[in-house]
Amino acid sequence: MASLSDEQEDLLTILCGAARSFSGGNRRSFMAAVNFDGPVLSHPALPGGEMHDFAYPDLEIFAKYGLIHSKYLPGGTMDFVISPDGFDHYEKIQRAKGAGVARIESEVRSFLDADGFLARFPAALAKWSQAEARLWGANADQQLTTIGHECREAVQLFGAAFALLAGCTPSANPASTIDNARSGLNALKSRLPKTVYPMLDALLVYWGTVDDLVQRQEHGASKEGAPIGWIDARRVVFQTAMTMYELSHALDLVNTNS
Repeated sequence: MASLSDEQEDLLTILCGAARSFSGGNRRSFMAAVNFDGPVLSHPALPGGEMHDFAYPDLEIFAKYGLIHSKYLPGGTMDFVISPDGFDHYEKIQRAKGAGVARIESEVRSFLDADGFLARFPAALAKWSQAEARLWGANADQQLTTIGHECREAVQLFGAAFALLAGCTPSANPASTIDNARSGLNALKSRLPKTVYPMLDALLVYWGTVDDLVQRQEHGASKEGAPIGWIDARRVVFQTAMTMYELSHALDLVNTNS
């Protein structure tokens, strides 16, 4: 693994985030140069299309480590794309982060990894973990619909197990995720104070929204005619995790009040 400074890791994170805004054949290369006003980095996914607050030599270090594939155009402009090793390093950076949203993601991930959740929802966790691993893989943009499919299976498996743990008989149709969530949440209501009802009602709406997102990802947004990207896949993976996290906590509320 390349040894980078904090500033270099921040720059690589920005570059990978911009690169993943474009998927498949739509991926754009970056252009970097040094002019009289200092360094300039151009890419359509950067805010305003340009970035100036960076150290140009860091790009040369990225090229040395194989994190980018670069070439020089006439006039000395560097044309480059992120390499598979670059995305792999970016994945490691994201997994190691412990601030901001990453702390929330880390908390949710830790909860899903805990023995209690695994014992309740082993099949759902296995499918979600497959999707999460693909998300941070170097070729994630080639597996966007697969990520959606695995999240879809995770949602279905979780919904059936959730209904069962809530004391209901799951639907025979595994695709009836909304019905399973509704029956499970309704069963929990009878064992909880009425002040908790609004939260449970909100969870059902949340569940339905995430289910729609997952289906959109699985089918590549074919109904909309608009391409999906890595950001869409990240949203689906994270929101699937958050849904399972919140609904599992609803079961914990019952246990606490029993």
